[in-house]
Amino acid sequence: MNETGGLTRSLTSLTGIIKDNLSLYLRGTTSLLILTFSLPSIIINIINVFIFINTRVTDSITVCFLTLAAADLCSMLLLTVKALCSFFVAMSVSWSSSLDIISFSLGGIYSLSSDFSSAVTTYIALQRGLCVALPFMARILFTKNKSLKAITAIFIFLMLCALPRMLSFRVVKSRHRVGTNSSAVLIISFLESWVVADGFYLIFVKTVLVCLEYCTMILCAAAIFVGLRSSIELKYSSSASSKFENHRNIHNQSGSGKHAENIKREGNLDAKDVGRKVCKTEKKRESKETAVVKQSLLVVLIQVICTTPRVTVCLYQFFEPRFQIGKQYHNLFYVVYLGMNVVDSINAFLNFFVYFRLNSKFRNHFKLVFKTSSFVKNTKL
Repeated sequence: MNETGGLTRSLTSLTGIIKDNLSLYLRGTTSLLILTFSLPSIIINIINVFIFINTRVTDSITVCFLTLAAADLCSMLLLTVKALCSFFVAMSVSWSSSLDIISFSLGGIYSLSSDFSSAVTTYIALQRGLCVALPFMARILFTKNKSLKAITAIFIFLMLCALPRMLSFRVVKSRHRVGTNSSAVLIISFLESWVVADGFYLIFVKTVLVCLEYCTMILCAAAIFVGLRSSIELKYSSSASSKFENHRNIHNQSGSGKHAENIKREGNLDAKDVGRKVCKTEKKRESKETAVVKQSLLVVLIQVICTTPRVTVCLYQFFEPRFQIGKQYHNLFYVVYLGMNVVDSINAFLNFFVYFRLNSKFRNHFKLVFKTSSFVKNTKL
């Protein structure tokens, strides 16, 4: 393999950085933090997928939450392997020379899973936001079948965007000769020889799409919050008005004779029962819709909070070309991206508690599946 001058300079810089003790210590520490959250997240998202499948997927929002749980499960599995590779490299294990290549190869698939998870969350935010702003149109647009088609189209689109970069790395890897500092040479050779594929992925997928999703989630979360607040205020206002109307009717009828009271008891008894049942059903439906809105809002807010560091880093990487593998800030690049992976694993870990707290169907099926556990029976989140 002929090494160009740029490759030799990058490799020299990279060799010095890899031998830096602080860099290895930080990589090992952040890798352990990732494993602390990613391993429980795998178990939790397996439970999420299993419960959502058992609740019978009948509506659009359940389709979205099921897909989100599956995407999080896939990304956490890949992230766990990446974290293990990074940890063994940091520990300078004798057989860890090729682990950086494995980690870099899995990084493309992990990024696809992570981007898909973020896109599904954006779709949930857009769906609930339009339900608040345009409820009648949203009922037509966001059906179960249409959501399945939309989510499938999103995945195909993201896969097509990531495919050129993954395939080009496979081409470089197939031509690579194993030698001294083999992993470093291979990764830097790919980044220097396939600038177009890597640049498209960095600019379009990791900068433009990430920022667009981030802004969409913020706007939709604001719309959901305003709509939820207005709905609660309207509910309290309607309740107070209904109580006042009932009190006034009782006061007006208090002076009537026995005949009028008999008519009220006999003639309007069935109407009262029907009215109470209708009112009870309506309140139950409104309560369920409010819980779905709160659940979606919390999932979106968690995603927004956890995406903020990634958006900041992606923008910094776009404007600072030295912040990448083999460049001046290579050391910082590894540590920062491992730190963002810690945030990603926390994000995948938290969604279960939102589902359990605000989704009664999810909670009931969870308790039914794990009914032998006294802890689950007595747990109140």
